[in-house]
Amino acid sequence: MIPELSGFSVNDIQMSIANSHTHSDTVFGILDDLETNYTSMKNKLDSIEYGANKYVHPATHPASIIETTPELRFVTDYQIQMWNEKQDKLNYIPENI
Repeated sequence: MIPELSGFSVNDIQMSIANSHTHSDTVFGILDDLETNYTSMKNKLDSIEYGANKYVHPATHPASIIETTPELRFVTDYQIQMWNEKQDKLNYIPENI
């Protein structure tokens, strides 16, 4: 389809053709860049072993991985037993029972 050319100079038409060529080259350049980037990224992703980033959180943790502070400490069963025995000796009855 030939566009309407009346009112345009030869120079206008030549510039239009030149601009469309530049635009076309730019578009193809962008497509080439996209293809290169896609191929590069695909190759990178394909090289990762299947399931390599699958993290499985352990069901339990050793107490040694927990950092204690003066405000946050572990209490042993023996310490709990001693506290409870003190309450029993004082005939302490919790109000919320």
